[in-house]
Amino acid sequence: MGVKILMKKSHDKEEKPSKELVLGKKMLAKGSVFFSEEPIYISTVLGSGVAVTIWDRSFRRGGMVHFLRPGDAKSTSVAEGYRGIIELLRTMKEYGSKRSDLLAQIYGGGKKTIDKMDSKSISEYNIKHARKVLKHFHIPIISEDVGGIFGRKLIYNSFSNEMVIAKVNEIRDSDWLN
Repeated sequence: MGVKILMKKSHDKEEKPSKELVLGKKMLAKGSVFFSEEPIYISTVLGSGVAVTIWDRSFRRGGMVHFLRPGDAKSTSVAEGYRGIIELLRTMKEYGSKRSDLLAQIYGGGKKTIDKMDSKSISEYNIKHARKVLKHFHIPIISEDVGGIFGRKLIYNSFSNEMVIAKVNEIRDSDWLN
């Protein structure tokens, strides 16, 4: 069962609900991409991996990629940032999105301990890579919550482009349950 959201018209003086919107839920596994034409809550759990959301402000819909490694143009797995972001952009284009209407957010890339000797951790590479790929495709980044020592649990509303973030000290197997 989905979660109900009451949509209100901004010009309605009485603020009566004009439409009831029921959002479904999707738990995004690590190394995956998800997009839906219909409004949905997409959740995931991040450690050193990074999640990128891309939202179409015209159609009011979006998707998410959760990647574990940066990757490059030769990548064939969506578990690698380059291929994952490309696949999400390709899918959104197939559904009518124009690049000029897209906005991105970046989350994750936490590391449990900070080692002063390890200046280039996988977390940092993932964050830098997400920024680089989005810049290459001229997709503005409107929000980031990246780095640090904590993992993150995310819940993304693909209709409103809003994100709920819970920072966690430890990620457990049970965190992956819906």
